[in-house]
Amino acid sequence: IYAGGSFTLIGGQVRNRIAEIDLTAGNATTWNPGLSAGTVNALAFDATNVYIGGNFSGATIGGQTFTYLGAATRSAGTGLAGWCATTTTFPVNALLLTGGVLFVGGAFGGNLCSLTIYNFGGLVPATAASSGYPLGGGTGAGGAVNAFAVSANNLYVGGIFNGAGSFFSQVRNRAGATTLAG
Repeated sequence: IYAGGSFTLIGGQVRNRIAEIDLTAGNATTWNPGLSAGTVNALAFDATNVYIGGNFSGATIGGQTFTYLGAATRSAGTGLAGWCATTTTFPVNALLLTGGVLFVGGAFGGNLCSLTIYNFGGLVPATAASSGYPLGGGTGAGGAVNAFAVSANNLYVGGIFNGAGSFFSQVRNRAGATTLAG
């Protein structure tokens, strides 16, 4: 299991803000990308990488510098060079990886991985490019997005937002749902 937060010790080992825990023994594994400063708010992972969102600016993860959104390899914990090189100006609060799309939520205004996305968007996980999903590159929510959930073919979004943004067909305040693309 992956854990993130503001800790510097977990599972009996020194680990800075991010760790992998062996579920059998309860100890931290040797995977140790570390986050040099700030707090991890959200994690998502696929077979190759771990995606890290939080409240950190100019901090290193696995030897690479990231601002609010970063990525490290699952094999060695090495930061992905050049991944999402230009990020948001506010923290990332939520991540969800489903259907080949990395959904990113927070309180960011217009710039997420060099894309024009406000508070909520979809990225291609490996490249941090626009996913082509209708939400990626849209105007997002009218305020911070703090949580995601998926059930069947629906994406549920929660946060401190008002209005429709570009991802709900109707006005939604603080919670809403949309159908995931095919």
